[in-house]
Amino acid sequence: MKKRTQFSVMVPNEPGQLEKATAALAKGGVNLSGVTSINLGRSACLKFLGEPAETLARELAAAGLKTCESLVFELQVSESASELNRLFCLIAENGINILSCYGNSAGGAMRLIVAVDRPEAAAALLDEAAAESGVLCMAR
Repeated sequence: MKKRTQFSVMVPNEPGQLEKATAALAKGGVNLSGVTSINLGRSACLKFLGEPAETLARELAAAGLKTCESLVFELQVSESASELNRLFCLIAENGINILSCYGNSAGGAMRLIVAVDRPEAAAALLDEAAAESGVLCMAR
């Protein structure tokens, strides 16, 4: 399991907002490994994973975009719905709420980015699950 810092930005839901953010990140030489945009009516939430994280935060701020940082887990699991269900059941049964989740798959494996309300508890739980049952194949 890899712990990452995700940067979220609230913007008006109008053309050019992703362009503005990615132009700032390109200027700083940021390498992006995750991007998502969520429609919230008149607003949108842009979420970024990238390296170096400090540069990502600095460049978004320099572009006038206020960021919110959150700890997320990067996991690699089977693209089987039953495997995802086992993961989500494990998290829910331990009283941990999933705040956001997105991913993509390639070659039979899914890269999943998960934010939860209790990251410390989730980290211990996911480490234990991987060690005991191999339920999760952790991303390197």
